Amino acid sequence: MRSAQTPIPSSISASQRYIIFLIGLLFFASFCPSLSYSSEHSNSTETAQISDDILIVPQQSTGNARSQLIDADRVSEPLLLTYDPKSISAMEANPDLVTRRDQLKMIFQQEQQALVTNDKDTIFIPELPHSEEHFKKMLTLDDREIEVYLQKKSAFLHRFAKILSKIKLKKTIINKAILDLNLKFGEASLLIARSNTTGGTAMLSISGGLALPQKIIEKISETRIGKWIPKTGGFFYLFGAGIGLSKSVSPTGKTTTTADIFIDVERLKSTLTGILEVSAAGTAGIIYESRNAEFSSQKNETAYGGATGVFRQGENQFGWAASLGGGLPPMIGAILVYKNQATRYYLVRIDNEGIRSPAFKELVSLAKFALARASKKSQKNITSFMCQQVFH
Repeated sequence: MRSAQTPIPSSISASQRYIIFLIGLLFFASFCPSLSYSSEHSNSTETAQISDDILIVPQQSTGNARSQLIDADRVSEPLLLTYDPKSISAMEANPDLVTRRDQLKMIFQQEQQALVTNDKDTIFIPELPHSEEHFKKMLTLDDREIEVYLQKKSAFLHRFAKILSKIKLKKTIINKAILDLNLKFGEASLLIARSNTTGGTAMLSISGGLALPQKIIEKISETRIGKWIPKTGGFFYLFGAGIGLSKSVSPTGKTTTTADIFIDVERLKSTLTGILEVSAAGTAGIIYESRNAEFSSQKNETAYGGATGVFRQGENQFGWAASLGGGLPPMIGAILVYKNQATRYYLVRIDNEGIRSPAFKELVSLAKFALARASKKSQKNITSFMCQQVFH
């Protein structure tokens, strides 16, 4: 599974910083106050200055967000995607007439312009989704949810940029990584905004597989042999074991700290580059979840590839993790791009209700099913062999 990993300089000190970063994420994500932000605590997003060469387009508060709710029809209005100084000047001249959503559109225009004109030697951290599609998606949230989402996203991106700037990566590499992360956060804006749990995870895994690139599979599917080739182009399996630490906030404001021990099982869904790899790796990162009831497992889609790490997204969970490991052939994991279907089974859960094993019964059922299937197949093979001997 040696997937996407953040580029690391050759110096020992840089490598040590990166390893500390992986371990520290588990605790940072769980206990960082800004990630467990509630809009009741703040009505504006403050700019966290990282260094002199980081450019940030700040958001300016125009009052209590919850008092500026608008009807759903407003969301579907066409966005002004071109930079229009006149319209922005008019808004600034009449601040009392500017709603929070008008202000967000204005900031979106400014950031679109900044993406074009930004100096390559300057780190740029967008405060909003930079994709028009994701920006519109964010506007389907209510004002309180928008503020929660933007605060969580901003807190993570600023710390991510700070880590990369400390290990002296090129500004162009950092900017690309930030935009890739911003894109993923934009896709998951609804889930992140409505999540009631923030935490960190660390996992060790082994993986391996062999698959053809998606483009080749599409061409083969048009030939006679296409029916013999799986839609995934081959196979890839990952098995991992890890720990998680998270904080959940109930609707009543009660905070619960939970520790989980889990195993991950993944199989190939699709691959852009193809796969030829056997590897072992360690990952560490953050998760945002909606935990509203007891559960024993979660199904997700995991995405590997690029310089920004591993992404996990499902119905109730969004996560990011940095990856560090090795495999055969050497270094090939850094260029592979693929997606897996994943299931995370929670073996042990510890919280204020005690210690329990949510996935125990589910795993026992799966084991019985696998044994029964293997036994049936074995019996079929024995019967077939005996028939061959009798009628030979």
